Amino acid sequence: MTFDGAKLSRWALTLALAGLGGWAFYLISFPLPWMMGAMAATTGAALLKLPMTVPQKLRDSVMIILGLMLGTGFSPEVPGRLLDWWPGLLALVLYLIVAVTVGMFWYSRKLGCDAPTAYYAAVPGGLSEMVALAIAEKGDEGMVSILHTLRIMVVAALVPWGIRLAQGLPLTGTPGAVHLTSLALGDFGFLLLGAGLGVVAGRLLRLPAYLMVGPMLASACLSMAGLTQVRPPIELIVLAQVVLGGAVGSRLAWIDRDVVKRGLAASLVLVVPMVALAAALSWVVSELAGFDHFAMLLALMPGGLGEMSLIALALNIDVPFVATHHMTRIALVMLVAPVLFRWIQGRRKG
Repeated sequence: MTFDGAKLSRWALTLALAGLGGWAFYLISFPLPWMMGAMAATTGAALLKLPMTVPQKLRDSVMIILGLMLGTGFSPEVPGRLLDWWPGLLALVLYLIVAVTVGMFWYSRKLGCDAPTAYYAAVPGGLSEMVALAIAEKGDEGMVSILHTLRIMVVAALVPWGIRLAQGLPLTGTPGAVHLTSLALGDFGFLLLGAGLGVVAGRLLRLPAYLMVGPMLASACLSMAGLTQVRPPIELIVLAQVVLGGAVGSRLAWIDRDVVKRGLAASLVLVVPMVALAAALSWVVSELAGFDHFAMLLALMPGGLGEMSLIALALNIDVPFVATHHMTRIALVMLVAPVLFRWIQGRRKG
């Protein structure tokens, strides 16, 4: 194995800036400070064209850890609640239809994107999956990547502020969190078992975002079976926030600054009303179905599975409900998006 000093220095710079940004935001009582601070610091450095990147293996490890932590929120009562969540899942489908339709029109009109680029930039799915599908349809993978990145950044920045202020809670803090040293040895064993089983099963079953979804499902099964009652330690929550925030911000380092500016302007104009629509729809559904308003809000938000689930975890908001809705969104997008795009193209040509 050859030593790559340049790559190591990029990793060190990115993680150092991410950690410092998180610490600075923590000191000023910013909501979800470690993720938002890491994102802000690495975004600023990326726009200055500093060489930024987060090691892929570290990102993969954090996704596994995040999946395990999310799975611990699934109590034995969760399976009995699943059938009661159908109004939220129906609202999710309705929201996806509106978001994709409006987004595709806006990106085509505002940025002059071709059909594959506008479509896959508008579909709120996983970043890597949407980029891969855009490439397959000869779209602009750079523009798709930047628009998804900016969408996640804007949503992750707006939502914690609104929820904390609406709850009347301090802007920082992680309700119900414990420290790593308080975990029992048996809980560590169950976490390791969930990680191993989840990664292997997720890969064999070809689950979307399998490094996170597989361990989450394995951990959820252990928790719902009553085999462990472990709670997410604050140290791992902070680590996940710093790495995820740094990974999102550092994506901009390799994209032309003019493209970032154009994409940011278009994203802000589109994402803000989309967040407002999700808020209004979540309020209506929560009132009719008796759901927690904030859980339904996070469930509909057009952010990433990891980011929205992490916000739910950090704010102690019904993690199983939020994670289930976002997993359903990704599954629907992966199954339906390519078929729907070809149908749209066929109608246009016809």
